[in-house]
Amino acid sequence: MISRPIQRQLEDTETNRNLAESFQKATDAVMVAIVFTFIVNLIMAGALSFMIGWINTLQLIIHLPMLRILVPANVSVFFQTIIPIVTFDLIPPEWSTEYFLDFEEFPE
Repeated sequence: MISRPIQRQLEDTETNRNLAESFQKATDAVMVAIVFTFIVNLIMAGALSFMIGWINTLQLIIHLPMLRILVPANVSVFFQTIIPIVTFDLIPPEWSTEYFLDFEEFPE
């Protein structure tokens, strides 16, 4: 059997040591970010599921007039107030189409 020493693939220079050190610091930073994200996810998961359940309940209540259920006038006014929230129409359509959608007019 012929054996010989394995040649070094990476030279031991100052640049390579700095590069390895920066990789180690980046790895540590990513691990801290992952742990932080995991902890925040555990804390906020309950609040997020509560909010989604609240919005689902509001959506069901808003559909009551479609079933021809009689509601008092003040409830109808309340429904008109919360419909944009429940349907996620937070940006008015006139504003969003004017600024986000740029249509070119063609000459006739």
